[in-house]
Amino acid sequence: MNFSIIFPGQNTYNKKKLKQLYKIKLIKNIFEEASETINYNIWKNINKIPIKKIKNRYLQPIIITISISIYKLWAKYINIQPNIIAGHSLGEYSSLICANAISFNTCLKLVKSRGKLMESISKKRKISTKIIFGIEEKKILKICKKCSSKKIVEVASVNSKKIIVISGDKTSVDKAEKLCKKYGSKKNFIVPISVPVHSSIAKSIKKKYLYFLKKIHFKNPKYKIINNVDAKKIYKKKNIKKYLCKQLYKKVKWKSCIDYIIKKNIKLFLEMSTKQIFIKKYFKNIKIITINSKKKILYAKKKIEN
Repeated sequence: MNFSIIFPGQNTYNKKKLKQLYKIKLIKNIFEEASETINYNIWKNINKIPIKKIKNRYLQPIIITISISIYKLWAKYINIQPNIIAGHSLGEYSSLICANAISFNTCLKLVKSRGKLMESISKKRKISTKIIFGIEEKKILKICKKCSSKKIVEVASVNSKKIIVISGDKTSVDKAEKLCKKYGSKKNFIVPISVPVHSSIAKSIKKKYLYFLKKIHFKNPKYKIINNVDAKKIYKKKNIKKYLCKQLYKKVKWKSCIDYIIKKNIKLFLEMSTKQIFIKKYFKNIKIITINSKKKILYAKKKIEN
């Protein structure tokens, strides 16, 4: 069966599953390598500090470390190449590591710098990010426009037809959320980060981030990776830096990415995450397996081989 590997973005993690995985030597070694690379004890701090209080410069490498350690465990047992891979937001960096376009250690240093730059914006203005359920993008775009003036709120990610992430200045985000409730949004969640993800506010750090990107040597990915910015073009060595830079301040077209993959006759998605993030009910006729244990790896293998 054709299948796609997908990587989650900057989300929460399931500590219970993570503790089970950490008992595996391969996983533990990767965590220790990552800790040394970014000079931060990852395992100690994710158990000690609530996710809301972990600085963004460390949270971004942590999420990538979790995703890549799970992928490496998968690769240890299953020698079957995916047809296409994709990553949501920060998950695109995990995709590039998976496809050997950038080394694990180099990428950790890069996203640490990325997170630090994002933090610099948050020192000057209060930022908020929320997930809105039950309203389509067109309606939310109008709401955001209505609630933006000097303070900004924008659509940061389209996760599915009716799961939209908004981000920007806290006052405008709060105002937009209230309007969304009036128009039928049944439940909304605060994303536990305080940086301006995928909004025009992040454009202010574009030049500084390009400075870090220019220092890195990328290779052509060994797998096809669909990018978040336009959800049409596949990553090549020549366009990686351009897309990663644009992704800072452009919305994530995740629904379009998944639709693109489905059109390639791929119905099986393997999510490298400790908890399910990708919600099946919003996409028809697909199967999602969250790879967070050896048992799930063997189960996925059977599905691929059948």
